[in-house]
Amino acid sequence: MKQLFIPFLSIVTATASFSQNIHLSDSVIYIDDKPVALYYKTVNESMPHYDMDVYGFKGNLLVQASVIKFNAPVSELKPFYYYEIIFKEQQDTAAVYIEDEAFPIVFAKIIAAYKLIGNDKVSKAAVSKFKKTYPGFSLLDAKIKLFKDYLIETRRFDEQVIRDRSKPVTISRERIIMQDGIKIGIIREEENLTAKDYNYTASQNSMASMTNGNTVTYTRVDNKKKLVIYFTNGNKVDFERNYSEGEYSRQKEETGKSLYEISKTPKIVTGSFADQMLKKVCFLIEEYAL
Repeated sequence: MKQLFIPFLSIVTATASFSQNIHLSDSVIYIDDKPVALYYKTVNESMPHYDMDVYGFKGNLLVQASVIKFNAPVSELKPFYYYEIIFKEQQDTAAVYIEDEAFPIVFAKIIAAYKLIGNDKVSKAAVSKFKKTYPGFSLLDAKIKLFKDYLIETRRFDEQVIRDRSKPVTISRERIIMQDGIKIGIIREEENLTAKDYNYTASQNSMASMTNGNTVTYTRVDNKKKLVIYFTNGNKVDFERNYSEGEYSRQKEETGKSLYEISKTPKIVTGSFADQMLKKVCFLIEEYAL
């Protein structure tokens, strides 16, 4: 976990140096004092990020850039935002991470550096070069990989079955856990043997009086059965989540709740053992631990 939250110090986020003079008026992108395209920006709900549409001077839509929120899969991680860039005429879409908040000027610089727009058109060759060389693409991959690596380290995500985690969950009588029509785990009953030493002091009237009043120690073994959840590869799900009184108290109640609500059927009696097991499984799934 320690290295997963370290900022991307090793990743170069700066784009190539720009020799052009980039200027934006209220609606026009200028490169070296020449108007190249029209644009319209709107403040996204993820303030201070912007959505941006770029038009040719004939009014034809050339490029759309929209802010997309990448939700954190678990509460320990924070969400981030990236841009989906759509080149309309080419019907081509690219997802890219741009850290700078001043997106309109950054995107204008990208247009200039890669010569994306000319004569009211988007260059297909320029788009191809942009997608191959702009560092924001590898940076987005790196940020997503950090999330995946964290889940592998804390929840053994690499051992989990790929499926739609939003689909209802079922647990068969054979205790097979299914989601999205796919077997994702199994519940097994195991013996849990616990041994405990007890001290007994012999009295004169007891059969143990031959011990002359000495303390006798004997061991009692308790045999209790418990249910254990396993991945489909046979490894045990050993995830435990420690909640503090404040920060995670509400999270503890909410995790798994939405999945449980769509998974519970009328046949499952509220408060029953089957009901409690379903709640636990739904909790593990929403915690990305199963």
